[in-house]
Amino acid sequence: MSLFTIDDKPQPFPEVRPDLRVEPLDQPAPELHWREVRNYFSLLEMGAHSMWAMYDPPDWRLTHLMDVRTVGPVRLHGVEGLEMQEDEYDHEYGWQSDRHWTFVAVCEDRARWLGTDRGSKGVRVIRTFLDEGFDEDWGGFALALRDTGRFQRQPDGSLVQRHGLDHEGDSASVLGLARLTVGQRAFDCVHVIDVPAAPTETDSLMESFVRPDDGRLIVCRRYNGRLWGHVSKAYSDGGPWDEHLPDAQRLIVDGVTFVHWYDCLGHIAVGVNP
Repeated sequence: MSLFTIDDKPQPFPEVRPDLRVEPLDQPAPELHWREVRNYFSLLEMGAHSMWAMYDPPDWRLTHLMDVRTVGPVRLHGVEGLEMQEDEYDHEYGWQSDRHWTFVAVCEDRARWLGTDRGSKGVRVIRTFLDEGFDEDWGGFALALRDTGRFQRQPDGSLVQRHGLDHEGDSASVLGLARLTVGQRAFDCVHVIDVPAAPTETDSLMESFVRPDDGRLIVCRRYNGRLWGHVSKAYSDGGPWDEHLPDAQRLIVDGVTFVHWYDCLGHIAVGVNP
């Protein structure tokens, strides 16, 4: 039974996340042309419509769903871009729809966030790239990524970075090609790791699986450094993330431990149409 409806139709995602499995493939990854807002499942094309769902531990139940449409052109502080309308459904608020907007510019092989329009306690909060700290939170990103050899996987599964490469202008790089299995569905994806060049325990990491033939994100996974955000306010005692999530998967980069927090699955991952 659906938890809620969208446009009078049952929401289409499973209420519990399907099993996820990742198998590295022993073949080179092609250059990736990612056609979306990075890790946002949103095509940078007029009229696009996508949906994605977030699943949280420990039971991996659906906690958020986003319904995103690219609705038209926008000009913000003289910069041309695209406007994306987002309907967010959150279990903490009884699955009531909350509408907000994102503005993104595309320029050749790069894109950047121009602004966000969010609500807070009944007030619209609009931030743009001219606001202090905006680019630190959002910023720009490359639309093309290739395997530069930045990451080297160790026998214990940890990653070590090679420095002095051309990746250091962007925090995301290709790790390789992997077969991602979502329940009974399988995808050969470019495996992308997004982490600072000099990671610390206060940083975060995103692990993404992008289908190379059409540049669509299938699944992304969020990890936190042990001391990221001084630990979310959702955790009242303020301890490290590895203590709050003791059974979570770990990913170690240059000796820094990142703790798996949540997973996001796009509509392609579970075989539904927005």
